[in-house]
Amino acid sequence: MKKVVLAVGALALTISVLLIAMPFVYISETITEPYQVPKSLQLQKNSFILDSGDMYSSQNAPLELTEEDVINVKVDSYPAVDFYFIEVRNGGLNYSFPSCVDMDQNWTIPTSGKYYFVFNNPDSMTPTNTTIIVKRIWTETAYRDVSINRQLLPFEYAYLGVILILAGLGISIYALNEK
Repeated sequence: MKKVVLAVGALALTISVLLIAMPFVYISETITEPYQVPKSLQLQKNSFILDSGDMYSSQNAPLELTEEDVINVKVDSYPAVDFYFIEVRNGGLNYSFPSCVDMDQNWTIPTSGKYYFVFNNPDSMTPTNTTIIVKRIWTETAYRDVSINRQLLPFEYAYLGVILILAGLGISIYALNEK
């Protein structure tokens, strides 16, 4: 009987050492994670000079845009111009920027259709040098493999190991002292 009790105590000690050590062991694992990739497509780039009181319109080459498209519009002008963004179908004015010198904004298109830009030089004395760049922007989801280190056992198992060590020691000492 003494050998059986001593064997149970030794087994408890062995298991407790494993339970204490295993939370500190990490294994490498490869997972696939998604990430966002920003994308853009240049739709229009124009540079032009507007003489005093002149107007420029891109009505002859409108942009075909879809509802919920996001476009980035960058306008650089010196001196300032009045700048308008208009939908062809109903002539509705979507955005208006009087006295625009430098602008870089993202817009969400409200309805599908054709859109054009109008620039007006309100200055009666000075010609303006103006550049417009329009890009459609979006994000795509891509996937990559990532290596991570994961615990073999949660740390809470180490507490169970400490309890088992105490129990194993108690059983072993009892078995050794038994006559």
